[in-house]
Amino acid sequence: MTASRKTRPVRRRKSSPGSLTLAKANFALEAARADKLLDGEKTHVLSARLTEALVAAAKERTGITSDTKLVELALASLAVGDTFGEWLIAQGGRLPADFDIDL
Repeated sequence: MTASRKTRPVRRRKSSPGSLTLAKANFALEAARADKLLDGEKTHVLSARLTEALVAAAKERTGITSDTKLVELALASLAVGDTFGEWLIAQGGRLPADFDIDL
């Protein structure tokens, strides 16, 4: 087994998206790294047929040019996904009906 290399953060290019997309991408990669999902040898080969439009849009949105890095980010995003939406829905009905926000 070889020593794992640190994955570089997604860098912003002139045509790349805003800071929110980059922050989400970096969060996914850092969380995957913290969970040791990026450690070890890269031995799994993945093949997929995709439309050029989908790949181009994802590359444009992320600023990533490598197919491998793009798939790595996509899988990291799924593996450590953001569960805020699920948590928010689960909070429904937690406040009393007469709750008032004092602004």
